[in-house]
Amino acid sequence: MRPSAHRRFSVLVGAAAVCLLTAFINHPQNQESTTKKRTLPDATTWKYFPQASAHDAMPYIAEFLNSSGEASLLAAAQNPAAVSYRFDAWLLPSGSFRAIRFLLNSDGSATIVKFLVPGPIEPLAAPRPNKVELKVSAEDAEKFLAFVDTSGFWSMPTVQPPNPTPPKYYVLDGAFWVFEGVRGGSYHVVYRWNPNAGPLTELVQSLGKDLAGLNESEIPSGIWPPINSPPNHGVAIQISGPVTAERPFALRVINRRSTLISFCVTCAGTIVPSPGATVPAVDVQRPGPKKWGSLLWGLDMGSCYAPTQLGSREGQEFLMKLSEPGRYRLRLSYVPRSLSASPGVGICAKLDELKGAKLVTSEEFEVLPSK
Repeated sequence: MRPSAHRRFSVLVGAAAVCLLTAFINHPQNQESTTKKRTLPDATTWKYFPQASAHDAMPYIAEFLNSSGEASLLAAAQNPAAVSYRFDAWLLPSGSFRAIRFLLNSDGSATIVKFLVPGPIEPLAAPRPNKVELKVSAEDAEKFLAFVDTSGFWSMPTVQPPNPTPPKYYVLDGAFWVFEGVRGGSYHVVYRWNPNAGPLTELVQSLGKDLAGLNESEIPSGIWPPINSPPNHGVAIQISGPVTAERPFALRVINRRSTLISFCVTCAGTIVPSPGATVPAVDVQRPGPKKWGSLLWGLDMGSCYAPTQLGSREGQEFLMKLSEPGRYRLRLSYVPRSLSASPGVGICAKLDELKGAKLVTSEEFEVLPSK
């Protein structure tokens, strides 16, 4: 397809997506009967969210919470001793709803409540979901609360700031995110539509994966191009920007092939954002006078290196960081088969030499100076 034709096609697809979303929200099954003359937002919205945070999607989130029997964190802020956080996500195009709530107990431990209301969206008629409660140790609860502070949640703007570098693609699915918090008698809420990877997405990953025990596919990711569009590579590395030096950013390895792939991950080196985190064992390159050169970012091969596999038509998200501003690209070796039974260190040291090994290179991207 010629570039001009491709642009016209993208515009038409984007316009169609907007029309479908509008029709989806306004479908009779997704609204109360017009005979009730109901106006949104209404008292249910203000039960859960302050009027200053009004957004078109807030009434739907409030209806989900109300029909699911969830308490209002806004009301909980009347108790100075209450400490609680909740992540709510309206997932499109399925219309399902995900919620994860953190409640600090008096003994320092915490209770996690998680549930999923399947789509299509019919919040007023939706049955009460099967909620799962988990207990979290005082140590893990303290770590999460410290992460909330370091993420800067309490100073995040409620409304999405303008994006200085909007994506060059249309997002045909995704999620509307709401993250609420209560502590010391104060309430704060942040909402985003398909947020770029950053402190907020890290916070949700910590709550969802570390505390609620959800896997990667059960937690909404940030803004990514769909896996099946465009199908210009069998395997690809995608970067969620903008990227700033010394700050974690997200990358996603996606597999568009009809078979699974294997590549190596590690938990050591300067590109690893935090202790215990794993990153793909990528070759980090910067342009030199004549050609691209590779950076030394890892440690000696050790037990941290291990193969991992990615199923067909799947993607896996990681966080990493780069210290110096400038232009970069990432390269990753993989093989189109399973290596799960192979010793990690030995196989990872010679992965690019194995039969059928392939190399995928990301698009070039810019790392901005830290402020």
